[in-house]
Amino acid sequence: MRRVYLDANAISPPCEEARLAMADALEFAWGNPSSIHGDGRKARARVEDAREAVAALMHVDPRDILFTSGGTEANNIALRSLMRPGRALITSRLEHPSIVKVAESFLAEGRTVQFADILPTGEVDEEHLLSLLRATPDACIALQAVNSETGVVQPLGAIGKLAGELGAEIHVDAIQAWGRIEFDTTQATTMSLAAHKVRGPKGIGVLSKTPCTTLTSVLFGGSQERGVRPGTLDAALAAGLAAACKRAALRLADAQRLGALRDRLEQGLLDAFPGAVVNGKDAKQRVAHVTNISFGSENGPELVAALDLEGISVSSGSACSAGTADPSPVITAIGGKARSISAVRFSLGDWVTEADIDFVLEKARNVLARAK
Repeated sequence: MRRVYLDANAISPPCEEARLAMADALEFAWGNPSSIHGDGRKARARVEDAREAVAALMHVDPRDILFTSGGTEANNIALRSLMRPGRALITSRLEHPSIVKVAESFLAEGRTVQFADILPTGEVDEEHLLSLLRATPDACIALQAVNSETGVVQPLGAIGKLAGELGAEIHVDAIQAWGRIEFDTTQATTMSLAAHKVRGPKGIGVLSKTPCTTLTSVLFGGSQERGVRPGTLDAALAAGLAAACKRAALRLADAQRLGALRDRLEQGLLDAFPGAVVNGKDAKQRVAHVTNISFGSENGPELVAALDLEGISVSSGSACSAGTADPSPVITAIGGKARSISAVRFSLGDWVTEADIDFVLEKARNVLARAK
C-alpha cells in the first residue's frame, strides 16, 4: 500500500547522511566518549564534531552547547536554570507541553507565572506580553519561535529587544524552526533543538546558552556535559545529529518549493470541504510546510484515522499530547474548543513531491465526502 507521510512536525525520517554517519559511528566509534583511551577518543571526536555542527546551525559558540535526550529535557533544563528564586515566568498557552507543564509546576510551587493573551491569528499578543514584561522587568520569558501545530512564527524581535533592555532573560523553544526559517537568535539566553525534527535520530537534543549563563542540572550523576546533563553520551546519535545539522543549514531553500505544495494541498482541502478553516492563516508569517485545518463539525482524530487507512500519515495535534482525551489547547486558545476538536495538521517534509500531494488530495476528498 502506498503511504505518504505528512507529519514532519512530529518526527522526520532520518536523512541518508544521518543514517550513514550513525552506522559508521556504531562500527568505529562505539567507545565511551568519557574514556581517555583510544576507543574513547574516537567516540569523543564524533561528539565534538556534533557540537561544532550544532553551534554553526544555532549561531553560537561550541562551548555553549549542551547535549540532552531531546527537546523536552532541553526546555526543562532551560526553565529550571533561568527561574531563579523570586523570579516570575512569562509565557503563553501556545507553547509546547514541555514548557506549559513546567509553568504549571511553578504555579503549584507558589511561584509567579503570567500567561500572555493569544490573538485569533495564532500569535501571542505582543503588546500584552510587553506590558507584562514592563511590569515585571526581571522576568524569565519562554517563547517558541514557531508553533508546532499551526506553523505560526512568533514575534521574537520586539520581545527580545525589550527583554535585553530590561535585563530579562528569554528562552526560545526553536525546535520547529531550525532548518526551516532564518530568525534572530541574538537576544536569546537559551535555545533548544531536537535532532528528530531536522531529520536526525530520536534520543538526542540540544540546549544552547549565552556564555555567562549558568545551567542547573535536573539529573544527578557523573560530570558529563559539565555536570549539567550526566550520563554516557551516544557517539552514534551525536554523529547522526551532526550530519542532520550540516544538511539542515543547506536546506532553507526548500521552503519555497514546500510552500507551493502546502498552498496547493491547503486550497484543495478547503475546496473539498466548504466551511473548513485554516488555523493561523492570518498570522504575519507561517513556516512554509505546515497547514492546520479545522473541518467544521467533524472529529479530527477520526479524520486522522480515516486518512491513515488510506495511506496518509497526519495528526490532530502535538505528538507530545497524543493519547489524551482533551482537544488541542493551542487551537482552543486560538479559536475555541469546537474548532480544536475538528483540527487536523498536515506538515510536509523535503521528501514530499507533487505526486504525493495529488495522492493525498484524491484520498482526502473521498474521506471528506464520506464525512459530509
